[in-house]
Amino acid sequence: MAEGTENWRLILQAARALTAAGQTPFTRIAIYVWIWARYPRRDHDWPSLDPTFQGVISNAPGGPPSAGGTPLRRTGRGLYVLTDPPGAPAKTVTRQDADTTATRAAFGLLIEDGE
Repeated sequence: MAEGTENWRLILQAARALTAAGQTPFTRIAIYVWIWARYPRRDHDWPSLDPTFQGVISNAPGGPPSAGGTPLRRTGRGLYVLTDPPGAPAKTVTRQDADTTATRAAFGLLIEDGE
């Protein structure tokens, strides 16, 4: 694997990009879709991304320790935010909001409030 394309780096890049685009909280699939749009899926598919993703979440058990630390925090069922700075409190969304946000993030959509 080329330097800079380690899964933990790609997950962090995707989380930063989604956050900068206002798509936060985001889902695991939104992270993967971002990666697959830019890197060969054969090199970064589910079996290699899943354990790495689990390892970069600060408040969820499991996954191997990540060389990039734990820059993500789980805020709700299937929802994550980039912790910046590390240890910053994360907002929790309601289940109804989570469904809407997850759908938007999974497809890279930015939908204004009220639409």
